Amino acid sequence: MRAILIEPGKDPEIIYLPAGNGVHEEAIQDILEGNYGAVEFFEIQPGISLFILVNDLAAVLGMKPNRRFPGADSDNIIFGKAIFIAAYNGADEHSEGTLDMSVETCMMFIEQIKLHFAACDGTERPRPEDTVYYDQDENGREFSYRWIEITSPLLKLENPM
Repeated sequence: MRAILIEPGKDPEIIYLPAGNGVHEEAIQDILEGNYGAVEFFEIQPGISLFILVNDLAAVLGMKPNRRFPGADSDNIIFGKAIFIAAYNGADEHSEGTLDMSVETCMMFIEQIKLHFAACDGTERPRPEDTVYYDQDENGREFSYRWIEITSPLLKLENPM
């Protein structure tokens, strides 16, 4: 399955993801270096959209700035790697999952990414709101917190695992 990868300091490129259940998800996590979130970017055709997948902790983990969103959203920066992938958008409740894109479609999107997603110069830093992490509890209620990486104190435990 073809998708598009953007990495800091590199041109966008076509990548091939395994299509099998489970291995697909694992491959995306490996590429993005952890758990990820998806944002619907735009509808390609009825029921199918182009999504952007990013590591949902990229900014707080100190991943490099990659590209800026286009237009009025240019204050928003993609940190770390990102994958552009076609998927069903929920318009049809009977269709779900990701879809393969032809090489020609990928190349068309790559040209648009180059034109409209300005590359970062590497000096950009996350805004305070970029370091807020959103999650849901077991009842589906959303909550937010600030994720802060700290150095682990050296503790001597009596019976470590």
